[in-house]
Amino acid sequence: MSKSRDIADSAATINYIDNLTSDAQTQLNTLDTEIDNISVTSGSLTKTFTSGEAATITLSGNVLSPVVGVTKEVSQTGVTNNTWDVNSTTENYTRLDSAPATTLDFVSGLISGAKFVDSFSVSGKEGTPRSVKFNTDGTKMFITGNSSDSVHEYTLSTAFDVSSSTFSQTFDVSSQVTNPVGVVFNNDGTKMFITSDDNKDISEYDLSTGFDISTATYSQAGSISSTGGNARNSTFNDDGTKIYVCDRLNNTVDEYALSTAFDISTLSYTDDFSVSSQVSNLSDVQFNSNELRCLYLAKETTVFIVTV
Repeated sequence: MSKSRDIADSAATINYIDNLTSDAQTQLNTLDTEIDNISVTSGSLTKTFTSGEAATITLSGNVLSPVVGVTKEVSQTGVTNNTWDVNSTTENYTRLDSAPATTLDFVSGLISGAKFVDSFSVSGKEGTPRSVKFNTDGTKMFITGNSSDSVHEYTLSTAFDVSSSTFSQTFDVSSQVTNPVGVVFNNDGTKMFITSDDNKDISEYDLSTGFDISTATYSQAGSISSTGGNARNSTFNDDGTKIYVCDRLNNTVDEYALSTAFDISTLSYTDDFSVSSQVSNLSDVQFNSNELRCLYLAKETTVFIVTV
């Protein structure tokens, strides 16, 4: 309002704001009605994209604050926060992928397209390798096996590319473990777990620096005696409240619950699942990110996917 206008003016007078030609409340009421009457058809797009391809969805009217959702189903590698950006140009909203390197779930049937890519020999350090694990970003690889009773750490100059591996260091577990057949870490690499077939237990080590085995110190062990056959690799669920141990002779995946996450002393046997109709000499098991599919590796290097 004009600074010169008397505050004692009537409500009707005050209701006219400078530079408007009609009652302000009337204009607001009219605007509300016009907004309510806007009808916009929602847009959708289902499309298989090639590398670098973009697409737009055009709505039938202008939208001040559009609500958009994108489901990405492109098989890629790496880790990201899966951020998506929406940029507006008039009524068009272009979906821009700001996270091109994304880890996605296993999809049934994709394993049939698997093919050999490369290899890296660890025979100089371990003559009978039983387990291989990577750190979260794929720049470190860890090997354990029967011959050396040790864990061997390798660095990868290209993430998850074993051909770029170079030996880094070794950590001896022979004081606690005989015949180590599996190695696995917690999420940040500050705990390492070694499965022993001879000892029928899993030994836990604390690492003061994540995924640096030179900083490992022995902590405690938990019994897996309920795994009656030869124990092999083990894997945790995401929150560390369950661990799954492979039984090579019985071809079962044995499930143990941990009352305290990633505390191996609190594990107790709960159940097992037989894969004997698909696998013999079961060696390893891995789950996808939502724990709805599991991948089994047999000694014959055959891979199976089972929906659970």
